[in-house]
Amino acid sequence: MAVRDHAGVLGWQIDNELGDPYCYDSDCQAAFQKWCQAKYRTLDSLNKAWGTIFWGHTFLDWTQIPLPWNTLGEVHNPSLALDYNRFHSFATHDYLKFQAEILRKVAPSKAITHNEMGMRDQIDYSELNTSIDFVAWDNYPMFGESYASYFGPALAHDLMRGSKNNQNMMIMEEQAGLPGWTTFWGHQAAPGLFRVWAYQAIAHGADGVCYFRWRTSRYGTEQYWQGILDQDSYPNARYQVVSQMGKEVAKLGEFLRGSKVVSPVALLVSPATRWAFHIQPLVKEFDYNRQLHLYYDAFRREAISVDVLFPQNDFAPYKIIVAPSLFVVDKPLVEKLTAFVKDGGRLVLTYRSGVKDEHNVVTDQPLPGPLQELAGAVIHDFDPQTNQEQEIVELDGALRYPARVWFDVLDPTTAKPLANYGKGYYAGKAALTENHFGKGTVIYIGTESPSALFYTRLVGNLARQAEIPLGQTLPEGVELATREKAGQKILFLLNYTERPQTVPLGRPYRNLLAGKEEPAAVEIPPFDVKVLSLP
Repeated sequence: MAVRDHAGVLGWQIDNELGDPYCYDSDCQAAFQKWCQAKYRTLDSLNKAWGTIFWGHTFLDWTQIPLPWNTLGEVHNPSLALDYNRFHSFATHDYLKFQAEILRKVAPSKAITHNEMGMRDQIDYSELNTSIDFVAWDNYPMFGESYASYFGPALAHDLMRGSKNNQNMMIMEEQAGLPGWTTFWGHQAAPGLFRVWAYQAIAHGADGVCYFRWRTSRYGTEQYWQGILDQDSYPNARYQVVSQMGKEVAKLGEFLRGSKVVSPVALLVSPATRWAFHIQPLVKEFDYNRQLHLYYDAFRREAISVDVLFPQNDFAPYKIIVAPSLFVVDKPLVEKLTAFVKDGGRLVLTYRSGVKDEHNVVTDQPLPGPLQELAGAVIHDFDPQTNQEQEIVELDGALRYPARVWFDVLDPTTAKPLANYGKGYYAGKAALTENHFGKGTVIYIGTESPSALFYTRLVGNLARQAEIPLGQTLPEGVELATREKAGQKILFLLNYTERPQTVPLGRPYRNLLAGKEEPAAVEIPPFDVKVLSLP
C-alpha cells in the first residue's frame, strides 16, 4: 500500500518481454482445445474450417485436437498451426490482463505498461496492448549488422508506436553498452551513439527513455551486459554522454510535450500473415521482415515518415498504404482496402498476396484471390526462385533490376504493365502493374529486388502522385525524422557515422539544443544530433 500511494511511483511495468517460449504441455493442450471449442462451437465447423478430411484427420472429440509439435517431418495442418499461434497470443494477452486487473483494483490511478520486443512476432502486440495504458519496449540497436544503419530500430519504433493506435510510447530498456551473457555479442559502439540512439527513439515517438542499466551487474547471468557504468562505477565516456543528454532533454520538454509523429504513408503488418509464413515460408530465401524493410527503408531514405498499421486500424488518414506479401486476408480486410482505394488512396501489394483466407486455407479464386479486382490482374503462373536468374525490365528497356525470391507472372485485366520480366519462358510478361480503381490506384509487384534504386524510383513516383513532398535525399548513415505539434514540425537530424555530414534543408532552422540559428546547409559532427524547428 505504501508503494501504491507513493508520489514517486508513476505506474507499473508488468512482467518482462512476454511472448515465448511456446507451450506444449498437457495443460496448454487442454487450454487450446477449450479455446478451439469457444471459437468454432461445433466439431463440424472446426473440421470444415481446417480441412481435416485431408489425410483423414477428422476430429471426433475435442480432446483429440493435438498441439503442432513432434509430428512426422515437423509439418502440421496449416490451419491448426495458425490457430495455435492465435491461441498462444490470446493466452499471453490473458496472462498480462490478469495481472493488469489486479493492479487496477489496487492502484487505479497508476499507469500500466509492459516491456515489449519490437519486431518479435510471436504475439499480436496490437491486441496485447489493449490492456495497458501505453506501449514500452526494449531497444537494442547493437544487435543490428551495422551501427551506421538506422532502419532496424526505426521500423521497430514505428511498429511499437503503431501497435497502440500511434500513441506515443516509452523505451523501457535503452542500450547502454555491450550486450552479452556467456560471451559478449558484437563490438563496442562509439560513446556518442548511445545518445544518438536515444534521440532516435524520441524522434519516433518516445516520450520517455530509460537506459538499461545504471551499473553493470557483478552477479548472475548478465555480468557481461553493460550498463551506463561498469562494475567499478568509474564515470566513463558512456556516462558522460548520458549525463549530457539528461541536461539537454530538460531544455526540450516544452517543445516536445504534446507533439507526435504524423505520417502520410503506412505499412500494413498482418500478424496472421507473419504466423502463416513461419508455418509455410514459401522458399528458403523468403523473409517477411525484409519485405517490410524494402519499402520502409526506401521511404525513410527520402525522409518521408511511415506509420505501421494493423488490420483493425483506421486506414483513412493515409495517402499511401504498402501491404507487403499480404498472404492471409479475410473479408473485412478486403472491404477496408477496397474502400481506401475507392476513396483515392494508393495501395501497394506484393507477391503472394491474397493466397489464404483467415483459416490459412488457399483460395479457390485465381490469385491474388479476393484482391484480384483491386489489382486488376490475375496470376495463373508463378515461379519460386531456386537457382535461376531473373530481372525486372522497365517498359522502355532503359533500366533493368535484378529480381529474386519469387516471381508472380501477372496477366493484366484492367491494370497496365509498368515493367516486365526479362528472362526465362515468361520473359516479356508483366512483373509490375498499375490499376486505377475508383479514385485511387493499386500497384502490384510480383517479385522483389536487391536494388535500392528500384525502390527509390517506385516510392518517388508514388509520393509525387500522392502529392507528398519528397524530402531531402540524405547521406548514408544520416536520418531525418520529425514530430509535429500544432502543425509545426520538430526535426531530428541524426548522424550515425564517424564522419561529419552536411544536410541541405533549403532554409535556416533554429537549433533547440544550442539555442542558435543553423544555416540552410546543416553540418552534423560524427555521432551527433541536432534538433531543429523553424525560427
